[in-house]
Amino acid sequence: MIRPLPERPGGFTLLEMAVVLVICAVLAVVILPLLPLAQSVDEEQQAGADLERASEALTGYLGSHLRLPSPDIDGNGLEDPGATSGLLPVTTLGLDLHGPLAYRVNADLLLQPLPSLYQPALPIGHTGPTDANGLDLCVRLGQLQRTAASLTGTDVVSAFVLVRGVSDGGGSNPALGNFATPNDPDAYDAALRRSALGLGEAYARLACPDRLRRAFAAAQAAVAANSAVRLAELQLEFRKFDVEVSKLELQNAKTGLSFGEFDLAIGALDVAMATVQVIMDIPPDDAFEAAVAAVELAAASVQLGFLIAEVISALSSGIDEAEDAVESTQGLADDSLERLNRMVRLREAASRRAVELDTTGLAR
Repeated sequence: MIRPLPERPGGFTLLEMAVVLVICAVLAVVILPLLPLAQSVDEEQQAGADLERASEALTGYLGSHLRLPSPDIDGNGLEDPGATSGLLPVTTLGLDLHGPLAYRVNADLLLQPLPSLYQPALPIGHTGPTDANGLDLCVRLGQLQRTAASLTGTDVVSAFVLVRGVSDGGGSNPALGNFATPNDPDAYDAALRRSALGLGEAYARLACPDRLRRAFAAAQAAVAANSAVRLAELQLEFRKFDVEVSKLELQNAKTGLSFGEFDLAIGALDVAMATVQVIMDIPPDDAFEAAVAAVELAAASVQLGFLIAEVISALSSGIDEAEDAVESTQGLADDSLERLNRMVRLREAASRRAVELDTTGLAR
């Protein structure tokens, strides 16, 4: 006979509860030391995100305003003109960060560049914008890479430096942030996180190399087109002169024909006179005189024949060739004029393109 097992009472036993408590204690021992680390990681992430957003905002501000904002020294979030070190002017930049950032800026970038820094060499009659634009800023950044001094408190040549505190101590008052870099171990504070934008990096972020290259190429194309226009003008002048020479040759041919016709008329008159003389001597009183008259008539007839041949030759070849030469040279002159007009259009298009690139600057 099988006996049924005794029924288990409801709830946990003391042993089970003891095991659960032991497990909880072990987990607490393992997890509790990690909580500060998790908080530190979160703070590091916030600092990194703030620095990245602030750097992007400052780069965008530089590209659109052609300068960097001044720091905020009274804590109202707005830039205070003339300052070079203080808090990041978050209101001016339209930022909402997790915490304040210390901000130090290159004084050379607080003012817009001179509008004369970039002046493309354009043909006469074409000029670029007279106000400062992005290309002037690009040239300024290129100059500062060679001439600018390191920012105060740093050992790098930068457009700006940002500092964000991630713990108590050095980061408690970012307005007095330590801008030193890790290269200076005596002044560097590990409790701070930094972000800097070098002048060369700013030059590259604003796509200055490509924009200056395109603007310079467009200006050079305009200059080359202008040289082509000058050559086309000289060629057209030469073709016009050639046309005038051809017309002069045609006129000479026509003049020669007129002289030939005049000689032909005289020859015909000589023949007529000789014929009259022969007729008047019939019957001839003197055989010698009759012979002389006959010879004169024959000579006049031969000369008239030569004159007729010359006139026919002039009509069939000389004048026709001269007229063909005038037509040919006039066609070449028309082609030269069309080429000149085409070169002028190319020059105008290249000049407009160069001015457009200079005017838009960093706008696109």
